[in-house]
Amino acid sequence: MGSREFFESLDSTQRRAVDLARAGAPTGTTVVASTQTDGTGRLDHRWHSPRGGLYLSILVDGSQGGPGILPLAIGLGLRGILHEQHRVATRVLWPNDLVVAQSTGRAAKIAGILVDRIERPGRRPIDVAGIGINANTRLSDFPQELRSRLTTLREETGSVVDLAALERGVVRVVTSAALRVRDFPGRSAVVEQLSAALYGVGEQVTVDGRTAGRLTGVEEDGALLVEADGLRTRILAGSIAVGSEA
Repeated sequence: MGSREFFESLDSTQRRAVDLARAGAPTGTTVVASTQTDGTGRLDHRWHSPRGGLYLSILVDGSQGGPGILPLAIGLGLRGILHEQHRVATRVLWPNDLVVAQSTGRAAKIAGILVDRIERPGRRPIDVAGIGINANTRLSDFPQELRSRLTTLREETGSVVDLAALERGVVRVVTSAALRVRDFPGRSAVVEQLSAALYGVGEQVTVDGRTAGRLTGVEEDGALLVEADGLRTRILAGSIAVGSEA
């Protein structure tokens, strides 16, 4: 089992964890920070990391199914603990976010997931899973232009979250998710559960601003499935907008 590193402030837990993985750190190694000065999300988008959120990265064995399914499996697990511990209902937004449906009909992001794969010749690859959860932050802690697209556990519940307990739950979730997606039966179970948990299933979506079709689900490698004019298309990467959000 790997060690736990904690920083009051760090440029990026993901960057530090990737460096540790490349240096040979074992699975289970975890990096946690109270705030990040240069947190990054998918496609190098900036992840704003004000104090009060949970920001961690953990090393796990890589899935044979590829890294695309792991963020979705982690999202399912996070969805479970946020409901069990805080009674906050969320949906998994492909490919790597957790969102809360708002009364406006839009979805507000509450957590993000980033997975980097580190190849190791002759050995199973290591996946570095980075998790950011808007926990005790307030909307006023974020830039004005982001506030309509975000929410936090504190905003949703009106209560302060125990970050230590949340961290323990997240580590369990990531470790369990990595084990689940190692083989085909586990990945198939994740895909089946996503049919009820995925945001936008059955609705029209756009991908990177272009109309794609009706979202029908995902496959075992994490590819998004959309259907248009009777034809089903696999989408491996991109940013989606659902229904009226498009």
